[in-house]
Amino acid sequence: MKNLLFDFVSNYGETNENVVNIYPIQPNVSTPAISCNAAMLAACGDFSPGLAHPSAKYVFLTAPSGVTDIGKLNLSSKLITETSSIPYEVQQFSPDGTIAYGVNDVNGALDIEIYGFSVATGDVTQGGAISVPSDLDSWFAAERY
Repeated sequence: MKNLLFDFVSNYGETNENVVNIYPIQPNVSTPAISCNAAMLAACGDFSPGLAHPSAKYVFLTAPSGVTDIGKLNLSSKLITETSSIPYEVQQFSPDGTIAYGVNDVNGALDIEIYGFSVATGDVTQGGAISVPSDLDSWFAAERY
């Protein structure tokens, strides 16, 4: 299932809505395996940014309100269905995908909100937060070996 290409399209076509297209990574493929717009899942029609989960089984779509909706891919039915949400913009994942990191801008500082993520169910579990002195600071999720 990991052999997928995720295409997060902003302001697509005449409808001026966003679309999530998911393609199999194969030669000469021009038709998406899944094409998700607002008719399929409201979050597909209005998001910024969109992220593919490391498992390639989920998309994380942040609404203008800052809430990130999590959608599960079903290639056989060609659908994306909502599983859960995180009340912040998710920007990164742990390398194994079991942790999602959201951001909360707090008066020019930044709280990195930590959520556990179950690949099996799509459920999230709220964890703690790390405060960063400035929202201009760069941060990255890494795994130390």
